[in-house]
Amino acid sequence: VWRLRGRDTELSELGARLRGRRSALLAGPSGVGKTSLAMAAAAELETSGSAVVRVVASQPTASVPLGALAVLLPATRLPLQGGVAASAQVRAGIMAIAGDGTTLMVVDDDQWLDEASAVVLHQLVDQGHITELATLRTGVPAPAPVTALWKDGLVERVDVAPLADAAVREVLEAALDGPVETLTASRLWRRCGGNVLYLRELVGEAERLGLLQQRDGLWWLRPWLDMPRE
Repeated sequence: VWRLRGRDTELSELGARLRGRRSALLAGPSGVGKTSLAMAAAAELETSGSAVVRVVASQPTASVPLGALAVLLPATRLPLQGGVAASAQVRAGIMAIAGDGTTLMVVDDDQWLDEASAVVLHQLVDQGHITELATLRTGVPAPAPVTALWKDGLVERVDVAPLADAAVREVLEAALDGPVETLTASRLWRRCGGNVLYLRELVGEAERLGLLQQRDGLWWLRPWLDMPRE
């Protein structure tokens, strides 16, 4: 089971920001662990009684006006008109869900937000109706209202760095449910570059090929032809 590991400091700092009703945007390359960190922070707040609303933007809906946010509304309240009227309707619906403004809205993959949804979220954050926790894949163009959120100081951008050597070992030992040989952990860390998604793929392939084995209570990796030379 691949649980969030090695992010204790980031999780603590992020939780403090959100409890103070300060919005945040987690930015980083694909697979670095932005979504896992965001979901863990949201789960902590939800456990403490905060209301959490989750939205997942996607590439297929990126060209659909209000496609990312319309899912929050009942079918009977979906916008029937386009343009400003529809945006106002969705905005009013989300404000009704948010209630007193303490609601946390988690938006995954901000880079795929359609322009209209991005505008509505910018307005809601700017006017204090919601606290937003978003993830953003770097290297992919994002709608102007998304970038304006942190450029205008409405959200705090947090660049999520790849995991360090020790953190990758912690992730491995949690996933494999046992200690990992030091050399094996270091080799996998260098290979994946601290990217959790790539690490998971490497471990899965090593298991499939029978290269990852347990010996004397330690997990170790047999020589792998395409692994970098030590």
